[in-house]
Amino acid sequence: SSCSKTNNSLPIEPTAPSVSNTSCDETSCPAPIYDAGVTENSITQGSFKYTLHKGNWSRLTPPSDDVKVMLREPTQDINVALILSQTENSFDEYAVSVLRSFRESNVNFSTESITINDNPFIRATGLQDGILVMVWATVKNGYGYTFVCGNEISVPDITTTRDTCVKIGDSITID
Repeated sequence: SSCSKTNNSLPIEPTAPSVSNTSCDETSCPAPIYDAGVTENSITQGSFKYTLHKGNWSRLTPPSDDVKVMLREPTQDINVALILSQTENSFDEYAVSVLRSFRESNVNFSTESITINDNPFIRATGLQDGILVMVWATVKNGYGYTFVCGNEISVPDITTTRDTCVKIGDSITID
């Protein structure tokens, strides 16, 4: 079977590369062949860009239209997702709403305010039912960006997982 051709381009930059239908199964396609436009290790979706670190990343089918990109690296058992939504909220209001939605799912976070490539972010780290969840959230140009990275903490080295998520999340750029 093949990957479905869904339009994952962002409203702020509607031109994304087209999908190639090769090397796919029912649930995923290798990361280099999908709408978000992979160049080497960089993932670009509209004006949002981040860098994946080595691994065998595959694209997953997003569960909703707000989730623009979902990827999984099975060797490290790490999942990443980019969530985008239009918002009139300020940075502070958006960050609180993102954290509130995760807390409604019983995830308790430690948070910090950081700046990545001149953009303010809230970075949160939490555990839920044996799963590490890291979230980066910001607002720019009328859109709320939420980047999520995590995995089950049953893998041998949670520090490696956290470090990988931090490397990916802290590589975010938004034009």
